[in-house]
Amino acid sequence: MSVTAYTPEILAYPYNIASEDDEVRRESIAYIERNIWIAAQLEAPVMLLSPGWGMWDRPKEEARKRSVDSLALLAQRAETLGVRLALEHLTIQSSNLLNCVGDVQKAVSEIGNPYFGAVLDLGQMSVFGENVSDYFQALGDKVFVVHMMDGGPQGHLAFGDGVLPLQQYYADLQACGYRGPITLEINDGRYARDPHHALQQCVAALRCWEG
Repeated sequence: MSVTAYTPEILAYPYNIASEDDEVRRESIAYIERNIWIAAQLEAPVMLLSPGWGMWDRPKEEARKRSVDSLALLAQRAETLGVRLALEHLTIQSSNLLNCVGDVQKAVSEIGNPYFGAVLDLGQMSVFGENVSDYFQALGDKVFVVHMMDGGPQGHLAFGDGVLPLQQYYADLQACGYRGPITLEINDGRYARDPHHALQQCVAALRCWEG
């Protein structure tokens, strides 16, 4: 069994690479560096990470600069270990620094490391009224991983249990020339008793779309 992408938990833990507290930021960077090493040991080609967040009553650009500076350091570390980093955009509930395609493109461009790219999360994309082609026009081959799930539009539902036009999204990915990994995010509590059925529901849909 091979690992497609490694995603260490960050949001639920007290780590924030954009923190204005120097100690918190150092510990956060060290935590992610350890996980880059783990990704290398697992021979995972990609590791996902998030940009952190800033205090709502403080200037956003200050926190954003700390985030970009931290990400640049982490990208250098990842490059030495041969692991690509994929930056994930988030809804406003999780981060006030990186939400839409423009935010992602700007960060990837500023860091400018060949081992640093982005995640295209189709759920997050839908929340902000964007589409698949927006991301590929802005990022091209810097889209390292795609997250696919159904939702309303928010949520992490099995295919068919929400309102998102997933078959169209899939066709759009093909039209944009994307041939990388598509990972499924199915973590709604309704599936806790029978997660396998939810997985099979998604796999059946993908096979149907493949024709």
